[in-house]
Amino acid sequence: MGARVVTGVLIMESITPGATLDPTGLLFTSISRCEVANAVGTQPSQRTVAEFTSDSRTGLDPDVLAARLSRVLDPSGWYVDFHDNDAHREVDEYARSVGVPHPQTDWGR
Repeated sequence: MGARVVTGVLIMESITPGATLDPTGLLFTSISRCEVANAVGTQPSQRTVAEFTSDSRTGLDPDVLAARLSRVLDPSGWYVDFHDNDAHREVDEYARSVGVPHPQTDWGR
């Protein structure tokens, strides 16, 4: 089995001011800005969205990434989502074992 590959999305405004996310092992594949029509309270009307993946040559343990993010994310509630290829592989194998067609398990990939 190859190195674990983590993919995900981070709203950059989720990072606490003054904090620095250690990017070791991460490759940012897309960084974009978008308008947010339904922002509420102190949420900004624009957000910076960073899509990332891990370096497939070295892999990145999802627990290590979770620990890094927990040290820098603003506790007031923002957004990051990530998953790894091992988790998808396990879900795909189970789904096939119970007869789910493969196209129905290809969520967002």
